[in-house]
Amino acid sequence: MDIQINNPTPLWSAGLLYGYGLTNRLSVEAETNLGFSGGEYEKRDPVTGLVIEKGAYSVSTLAAYGVYRYPLWQGGYIKTKLGLLYENVSRELEVGGTREDTDFGTAGGLGFGVMMMNRFTMELEATIIDKDIIFYSLGTHINF
Repeated sequence: MDIQINNPTPLWSAGLLYGYGLTNRLSVEAETNLGFSGGEYEKRDPVTGLVIEKGAYSVSTLAAYGVYRYPLWQGGYIKTKLGLLYENVSRELEVGGTREDTDFGTAGGLGFGVMMMNRFTMELEATIIDKDIIFYSLGTHINF
C-alpha cells in the first residue's frame, strides 16, 4: 500500500477475493485485505519538523466491486472496478496507546490481467482506497 501521509514505510498485506461472472466482461467481486508487515510512520510538526507521533499502522479493508474487463488480445485484458469499501486504519503509538479510524465510501481501480491455461488468471492492479491510500496488488485467481 502507498500511503501519502506521515512518511510511512510500505505496508504488506494479504487478501482474499471472490468473483462471480455475469457475462464474459462484467462481474462482481467481494474482497478483503489485511495488513500484516511493515507500516511504521512518523508524524512531524509542519512548522518545526519535530516528530510529534511515532508508531506502526495497519490497514484492513472489506469491499464489493462491479468489474469490467476489456479484452486486449486472446487472454489479455484491462480491468476496471468501482464499488463500496469499508476500511479500518489502526495505529499503535510508541507512546500513548492505540488509535483506530474507520471509513466507508467508494473505491475504484485499474488493472491488467492475463488468462493462463483456461482456469488461472494473474492480475496486477492499483486501487484508490481513499484520497491518501493507494493499494497495489498482484493476484493469482482460480476460475471454477
